[in-house]
Amino acid sequence: MRSAVNSSEISVPPGWRLEPAQCLRFPVLRPPTRGAPLSYDEALKRADGLLAGAQDLARIRGGEWLVQERLANVLIERARLTGSFDDYAAAQAALDRAFAAAPAGSGPHMTQAALAFSLHRLAPAQAALDAIDRYAVPAEAEVRTEA
Repeated sequence: MRSAVNSSEISVPPGWRLEPAQCLRFPVLRPPTRGAPLSYDEALKRADGLLAGAQDLARIRGGEWLVQERLANVLIERARLTGSFDDYAAAQAALDRAFAAAPAGSGPHMTQAALAFSLHRLAPAQAALDAIDRYAVPAEAEVRTEA
């Protein structure tokens, strides 16, 4: 069994090693990041703000399928946070509007697959993924990987 590594055994490029006096300049205690919500209430407030913005955009440009897909994604995010089936149902309604507005052979299939999978509706999830495989222009590698 090997013991702890001796720091003299590690090869560190010049300029990467801090001397003890330099370490004292870095604070040990840092304020929490403001990049992510730090409580459920804060996360819900953020989700509600995103939802209000997406709903406003959908009122203005609701005939565009990408706008409806954006609304569905915000609703899915909120539903995952709240567990509310009403949010999931509203997301499906937004996706239905998106598919109605999308040209044949296109639409928010990946979002539909994600929603169906979240709701354990595996057959509709598979159908959405199969639709991606039939795109006239193959999906990007990132989309295929996500699928």
